[in-house]
Amino acid sequence: MPLEVAKCPSCDANIHIPDDKETAFCSYCGSSIKTTAAIEYGKVKIDGEVTVRGIATLDKLLQNAETFIKLNENNAASEIYKKIINEYPEDYRGWFGITKVITCNFCQCYLTQPEYDEYKKHMGNVKKLIGKDKLRVINRIDELYTNLVQLWRRVSFVSRKPTPYMFYFLTFGGGIFFLIWWLRGGIGETGLFLIPMITLWIVGISHILSRKKSDTRLSAESKEVNVLLDEIKKIDITNI
Repeated sequence: MPLEVAKCPSCDANIHIPDDKETAFCSYCGSSIKTTAAIEYGKVKIDGEVTVRGIATLDKLLQNAETFIKLNENNAASEIYKKIINEYPEDYRGWFGITKVITCNFCQCYLTQPEYDEYKKHMGNVKKLIGKDKLRVINRIDELYTNLVQLWRRVSFVSRKPTPYMFYFLTFGGGIFFLIWWLRGGIGETGLFLIPMITLWIVGISHILSRKKSDTRLSAESKEVNVLLDEIKKIDITNI
């Protein structure tokens, strides 16, 4: 005689009753119950979306991570995105979230080489998983940000070069020394020592002109950095 799982309509106790009889008795409260009705009553029916409290869904995890990014709590956001990657590796949003943490929402110009390598690795995973409808935007973001990092490296390298005051002192000072020596007749009648004087001055002036050219290029590239940042900010990355 097969038994079916049922629920008593009177006391809500879970019971097992035979399905080949029209009526049965509850083993807890003794009520007489109809077999078919009790079996149907024991079945749990779920209609619509179910939320289990205490267990964060994927969308909730993504929402929490975005909140932490807005609060500049990048470490907390990074932990959530790593959790998403481990539990939902097929979802590109976890990988893309890590790139946002590394780059501070694509606004951080300078990255160390390990940070840049990690960014490129995760961005590569995003491109493999994201749909074709969003791939064009991802490629554009990656292109702009890669150009930004490379340009900033050039700008920061040039700007860190100190002004060579000692070099100027030696070149122009040396030239003046030879000029005074020549005017006082210390180099004889041939005037051969005018050659090192003129050479030192030429070297000094050439370096100043070269430095001026570098400063002009630095100014232009600094403006280009701002242009790239503005282009990135125009892209709505929150909907990716």
